[in-house]
Amino acid sequence: MAELLKNLRLVSKKWFDLCDLPEGDRDEQGTVLADDALAGKVVCLFFSAAWCTPCLHFVPALMEIYAELTRRGEALEIVFISFDKTEEEMMQYYKHQHGEWLALKFGDPLKSTLAEKYSISVIPKLVVIQPSGDVITSKGRKDVQDKGVVCMRAWQAGMIVKGDRHEADATEEQHHSQSTVEDKHAALS
Repeated sequence: MAELLKNLRLVSKKWFDLCDLPEGDRDEQGTVLADDALAGKVVCLFFSAAWCTPCLHFVPALMEIYAELTRRGEALEIVFISFDKTEEEMMQYYKHQHGEWLALKFGDPLKSTLAEKYSISVIPKLVVIQPSGDVITSKGRKDVQDKGVVCMRAWQAGMIVKGDRHEADATEEQHHSQSTVEDKHAALS
């Protein structure tokens, strides 16, 4: 994780309130260096967009868990990676509907790199990464929805229970297989 985000500046919500400042001053006051902000933490890459209804339904649960875990002093950070169509859409969505986590700047080319690296084909997607950069789970959304704040214990240990991981993978593969078969059948009808 550290190598991928080395020397990258992530925006905080404050960045959007500084629109009247020159870009350099805005960056100085409204961004943080990823190396510093993410060091030693479990990092959740949150791929999402304002136009995505499942994203809008998931964000409140993520906000609640993030608020509770940060209140407890847990070593966790979320980085929002926007799939919004415009910077204005991203800004409004992040500023008014997200928690106090960080975000990748709109239009940053790293978005494509991250989406490819973590095989993002649908959103919302929450990829949970150890401080070492190893993926703990690409099913963070399911963990949050199914386990609530308890999922953090396993994330910090770096091991979602193996049985849960395999069950989740099998369930998702079965769902995709069923959807594909049903879609093909519907298309032929």
